[in-house]
Amino acid sequence: LAQAEAIAKESEVPEYERFSVRKVVDGKMPLFAIWDDLYDDYYETNHAVPQFSNEKQAESYLENLKKEVADREAAEWLKVEHAKF
Repeated sequence: LAQAEAIAKESEVPEYERFSVRKVVDGKMPLFAIWDDLYDDYYETNHAVPQFSNEKQAESYLENLKKEVADREAAEWLKVEHAKF
């Protein structure tokens, strides 16, 4: 059983992450943006790509974005489920 658990742990597929922080401009004044893997492009809001001057700001924005998207998707799922009845 221990061997099976070890094999299962080693072969685990990492959890899919739709969004990630990426550096878009390097150098003295780096800029970071949020990559949206679903659309294979940078995340846009109001037809603009939010950019951040440091990675910590981008990570903070990303955490809020993940929560917002999860809440919106849950609400949409619930609406579809209610429409079935």
